[in-house]
Amino acid sequence: MLETNENADEVLLDIPDRRFDPLKLHKLPDEDVAAIVPDNIEQLTQVQRTGKKGRPKSPAKPFDVVEIDEQNHITVIQKNGRPTKELRLLREGKVAEETLMNIARTFYYNPNWQTVAMLTGHTADFLLTFSKTLKFHDLLSQIRNELDATEQADESKIVEQALTEIQDRLKHGDDILDSKTGTIIKVKPKAKELASILKTVHNVRQITRGEATSRTESISPQDKLSKIAENFAKFAAAKDITGETL
Repeated sequence: MLETNENADEVLLDIPDRRFDPLKLHKLPDEDVAAIVPDNIEQLTQVQRTGKKGRPKSPAKPFDVVEIDEQNHITVIQKNGRPTKELRLLREGKVAEETLMNIARTFYYNPNWQTVAMLTGHTADFLLTFSKTLKFHDLLSQIRNELDATEQADESKIVEQALTEIQDRLKHGDDILDSKTGTIIKVKPKAKELASILKTVHNVRQITRGEATSRTESISPQDKLSKIAENFAKFAAAKDITGETL
């Protein structure tokens, strides 16, 4: 009869044997990595999506290898040598778009590569290769834009509901407890309150439309510079300049 170790499971966990690591998790960083979308991602992907001619003459390709600098600017880098097996699979279109989107979406919500590997079942070599491509950052950008659109739609619903509530209170008044009679009465907003409501509604409308919320904001920096230049020109053209003498 063979004797077994009662603590066999704990012993196996303590053995750093990489043969038990089919996903090669030891190659992945165990800390969280921010899901950063580069500022110039649209510039690199716009040409390849629309097919429009223009700079750069050789537009960036989806599976070009890229890097992000400290200014959150992404650039394509040319690597010497033969591409890895994983990169060849990507460039040859042998990985489904749905698979790539699933990896990007999983990383966006779980910015830890070891977690992504366990949730998606892909190896460290493949995940690290894909994460260095323009396609990966482009998918992150699409996911962020989808979330922004959803949030914007939710905000529009909230604004609509709030405006409906405000209209009802303007028409019928607020419920106020009459301390003398102990009953609830309707009291319409005072002039000062109406002015505050009007200003708030106006600002909300302007913001949702992407327009200025005040007259000063509606003047562009170029217009301001033109006004300053015009005043200086009038000052220089003046024949008589009077002032105090010391």
